[in-house]
Amino acid sequence: MVDDWRVSVRETPLWKRAFYAGVRPLLSISARRTFTSQFLGSIRPDAICPERGYPLEFRRRQARPGRSLNGLTVLVQGTGTGWDVVSWAALRPERIVATDLFSFDSWEDVSRECRNQYGVRVDFR
Repeated sequence: MVDDWRVSVRETPLWKRAFYAGVRPLLSISARRTFTSQFLGSIRPDAICPERGYPLEFRRRQARPGRSLNGLTVLVQGTGTGWDVVSWAALRPERIVATDLFSFDSWEDVSRECRNQYGVRVDFR
């Protein structure tokens, strides 16, 4: 039995948050290089979340209080089931484009949740 995607949204342990705070920024420098310039030009992302598993708290801190994502397009790379998209939708960008190598059944539910709860359009690819 597969858990509901909402089960995945939970508090990240302190040690893991500390690890991500120090290491992830260094690893994510190459995030833009994993996409072709044609793809990036077609969707024009204003921000890229480099990998699935990136802690929700760190993403929210990255968006920095006082810096709004309103009107921006966010690209979430390696979204998997899509649960991580909800944390970006809470920051209320205009649009989220979420990519993964495989399609998941939960994408429709996640997209609907983001639209209904936050008014954010989500495109899964």
